[in-house]
Amino acid sequence: MKDQDLDSKDSGAANPYRILLHRLTGVGLVKGRHRTSIEVWRKVEANRGAIATAAKNRGANKKTGVTIRGQVAKEMFDALSQETRDEYAALAEQENKDMDEGWEQNMKGSLSTTPADRQRYVFSRQQSI
Repeated sequence: MKDQDLDSKDSGAANPYRILLHRLTGVGLVKGRHRTSIEVWRKVEANRGAIATAAKNRGANKKTGVTIRGQVAKEMFDALSQETRDEYAALAEQENKDMDEGWEQNMKGSLSTTPADRQRYVFSRQQSI
């Protein structure tokens, strides 16, 4: 059964209809991808600015921006002290653990009964019939 009319914002693991469908069929939801320590480090606002500036200085444009920013971020992260890298690795591990626990809770816990979630379920059901 395909639900092509579902709103993309409602198609994630938090959608009670998706969770119910997964429980009944065993198909459909996968765990999120784990973030690395570099990805966690890149999300810090100060680092974002520094990476963007360094990439711009290297000639990053619309086509090559992602590649150059990735190279710059890796070089800058590798230049950090081992202690700092270990701290970000621990932070990434904690975020990944929290994400996995949230996913498990959504999959094994009881479905949400809030009015907004019930309405989302009813709307999704109407679209699939």
